[in-house]
Amino acid sequence: MPADKSQNEKQFDRMLTDGLHRCEKTVSADFADKVLSGVQLRAQQKLLAKVILQERLALAGCIMASIGAITVIVFLQQITETLSRLMARLSGSIAQAIISGQFEWQPMMILTIAAAVAACGVFELFPAEN
Repeated sequence: MPADKSQNEKQFDRMLTDGLHRCEKTVSADFADKVLSGVQLRAQQKLLAKVILQERLALAGCIMASIGAITVIVFLQQITETLSRLMARLSGSIAQAIISGQFEWQPMMILTIAAAVAACGVFELFPAEN
């Protein structure tokens, strides 16, 4: 990796020197420093924007988790009753569909693929830096 960086720096220096030799206007001595500082500034701004996005997403996740926790605490009895009725109905209907051979696997496969794509998108949003 350091060899690639030094090679890129040498190539940049060569391209800058060639461009400055072709230029008819006089160029100040600190022109290369100004260009490099501009490049570094843009890289820092890009990294800062990425960090800000991650912080906003983390804040939104914390808010949603807090709202979810409060909702569960307040409506715990209603949630458990509803879920138990739903599971009783669902378990019976899934078992009957499998036994009768009418279980449609295509919609389940589409939902599984959609969930996998969503998970990959979340993982791509937060790549490892090192």
